[in-house]
Amino acid sequence: VPEGEISGELLTNYSSNNGLTSSSVMLTGNQNGIVWRGRGTYKNAYSFKTPTGYFPNSGFNETDFSGMLGLNKSWGYSHLNFSSFRNNIGFYEPSFDDQGNYTNEDGGLFTKDDLKNRSLMYPKQDIRHYKISLNNNFIIGSGNLKLDLGFQKNQRRELEDGPDPSLFFNLDTYTGDARYYIGRKNGWEPVFGVSTEIGHSENRGEEFLIPAYDTYGIGTFAYLKKNWERSTFNVGVRYDFRKNVGKSLIADGEPLFEAFHNQFSNISGALGFTHEFTERLNFKANAGSAFRAPNPAELGSNGEHEGTFRYEIGNPDLQPERSYQIDAELAYDGDIINASASIYNNYIHDFIYAAHHGEFIDDLPVYNYGQVNANLYGAEASLILHPVHFIHFENTFGYTHAQNTSMDKPLSFIPAGVLRNELRYEPEIRHVQEPFVSVGIANYFKQNRVDEDFETPTAGYTLLNASVGATFFAGKQPIKVYISGNNLLNKKYYDALSRYKPGRLDQTDLSLGIYNPGRNITFGVYVPFILKHSS
Repeated sequence: VPEGEISGELLTNYSSNNGLTSSSVMLTGNQNGIVWRGRGTYKNAYSFKTPTGYFPNSGFNETDFSGMLGLNKSWGYSHLNFSSFRNNIGFYEPSFDDQGNYTNEDGGLFTKDDLKNRSLMYPKQDIRHYKISLNNNFIIGSGNLKLDLGFQKNQRRELEDGPDPSLFFNLDTYTGDARYYIGRKNGWEPVFGVSTEIGHSENRGEEFLIPAYDTYGIGTFAYLKKNWERSTFNVGVRYDFRKNVGKSLIADGEPLFEAFHNQFSNISGALGFTHEFTERLNFKANAGSAFRAPNPAELGSNGEHEGTFRYEIGNPDLQPERSYQIDAELAYDGDIINASASIYNNYIHDFIYAAHHGEFIDDLPVYNYGQVNANLYGAEASLILHPVHFIHFENTFGYTHAQNTSMDKPLSFIPAGVLRNELRYEPEIRHVQEPFVSVGIANYFKQNRVDEDFETPTAGYTLLNASVGATFFAGKQPIKVYISGNNLLNKKYYDALSRYKPGRLDQTDLSLGIYNPGRNITFGVYVPFILKHSS
């Protein structure tokens, strides 16, 4: 914020589907180059409702705090950031009566009070994340050095029937990142950098999914950009090294996790080009390669993954993913029409994914991590029409075609194509700022390209959404209010990526057939304020 100012904002909203209440307040200031900011947020929701009823114990609550204290001076800036995040999420292990109704642990039906109770039942997950980072930007001659140092603690607890966690996974991560920007000269803009990461984890509970592990990573890169009057060209190269060390574990006299030691390295590169044919018409294209080492969950997991209703088994022999991709876009920015079209192709060698091969453990389908070669290509397009300044008609389309080239069949768990249309009306009303009314239709196409060994097709569906809002004034104080509605027709549908849709697993007790959320109306208020004006 400007020198001498102290300002903030208050946001609050309520959603009808699951009773979500969410409030956040922020304060920030700047005094003689000493800058600060603080924010607190709380959210709470009970079970979400589908068009056929509530899904038990699917509520959550979340408490967040974050802050920043720093200096902004002629030599650059230095900011100390910290945050605390805690999220409690309910789980439900489905059981049914003879009529197919959900039953509780005593075999009885859930009452309306149970379904709208904001105090979560067991089992539930308790996620906590703490982060502190020092972000610096030092001006050195005509260039500048950005230096970021951070520490994160991530804790995941699963509580089955009481406050003591049955599964408790703790991960500490230390990160460092340095980038030196050499000042622009004759249109050239070079950047050099190095980043590093060290992670240490441990299991503190009695149940396990992922082995305790240590991970180490370092990367270095060089990037160069050249500007001309109507064109730009950039090129980059990066080297990465990563090592994962998994620790063995014997549980109940049986080996649960085998020790593993993997290290990977790779050189990646990228090229980019943009050109402005006119002030309104421009073109951009990119080509490059990328690298992703398998993570310890993919390498060594062995256990039930709560919430996904599956048993996961890792593979310590996984190799890194390497991808090679190209994309291009043509965009037009006019007074009445804005349009863009882009295409892309991404070939991934040794693509890592989990697949089910018919095995079950404790009535849970077993998903084993493996690798195949894959090719993903698709297109995105947008067309925005505004024949007059107060009417906007936005249309967007996206589609991805994904093929498992190793087995010559579709790749699993790929989103369906979607066409979105929205008509937005922004009238001019005295004493009111930014009024709008919008109506939108989201058309999701059917997804028949599935891995038929363990995945089923998904029917297409159409959702109707709408919103209205404006900024009013109480004296000089602006108050923005809005109402938005999603799935207004309370459509029954399954998303193509839903883990709850019925499928080949319906021959087990895990045929949940849980629809996505039904109608949801959200009421929101946003209030920006200034406690002290800038000098």
